Amino acid sequence: MKNKFFKPDYVFKKIYDLDFDILKGIKTLFIDIDNTLTPYYQELADEKTKKFINKLNELNIKIILVSNNNKNRVKRFAESLDLEFNYLSMKPLPFTFLKLIKKYKLNKNETMAIGDQILTDVLAANLTGIYSCYVYPIIDKDSFMTSINRKIENIIRRIYKI
Repeated sequence: MKNKFFKPDYVFKKIYDLDFDILKGIKTLFIDIDNTLTPYYQELADEKTKKFINKLNELNIKIILVSNNNKNRVKRFAESLDLEFNYLSMKPLPFTFLKLIKKYKLNKNETMAIGDQILTDVLAANLTGIYSCYVYPIIDKDSFMTSINRKIENIIRRIYKI
């Protein structure tokens, strides 16, 4: 297990800035939805998101949307991209990531999580022992709970120079 729980393996300004070279050897991506792929209030994937997901599909990477949000929100968004999903994932706890790794017989060294929150997405990935990729939020506005996390994340980002 990594000794820096809050330090991501990779950092990008936005998910759309992802350097596809880092995906060499990656077979599965666990991708967060809210403020990673789309603003938290947007119900369906837009064309930019669809093109991005199609590019990942062309690389033969399995994509599973993993969100802490509720079933209706996650299902509706996932269906707009024709992707598998997991809702109420309880990130940063690693249980969902571990469950998915077992269910799909995934190799941790070939799996990466991408998300906009250090305290949920990055920490869950690092606790699971998979690669972590932090992307800055798509928009500055957050839900109430996330806005609290952001204050703590600002301190973490300063410590780790993220």
